[in-house]
Amino acid sequence: MNCYNYLVLNTADRSMNYSATADKCDDTLDFNHWYRIAGAAGTQIPEKEVPYRRCGARYPGWMDGAHPSVEDGVVTRKLCFVLGKVRCRWQSEIKVQNCGGFFVYKLAPPSYCNQRYCGYHGKGFISCSLN
Repeated sequence: MNCYNYLVLNTADRSMNYSATADKCDDTLDFNHWYRIAGAAGTQIPEKEVPYRRCGARYPGWMDGAHPSVEDGVVTRKLCFVLGKVRCRWQSEIKVQNCGGFFVYKLAPPSYCNQRYCGYHGKGFISCSLN
């Protein structure tokens, strides 16, 4: 169900490459829904630390752990928010599911404002067709 019923985060200022100073916060997201990172935002939440003040926020968020395979189903991962040189100043738990061609996330509300989930253009997926 999560792979068919989700909201999309797709703005360019959510990308980990976005470095303009901004103080956006994800406190306005609907945490009852699953989310997909898409479009200019990227394809997934980064699995490595994001530099301070990226993604349109003072405290960018990244996932400390690998994305699951389709067979793994829904998994729990630690989400970290960066403060200066502190790579995981605040943390929370999120749920992640591999939908075959993309990932969906059940995000947690930020614990402090100016925290925002980042997007990243990941390796992508290999798809094959049977002829």
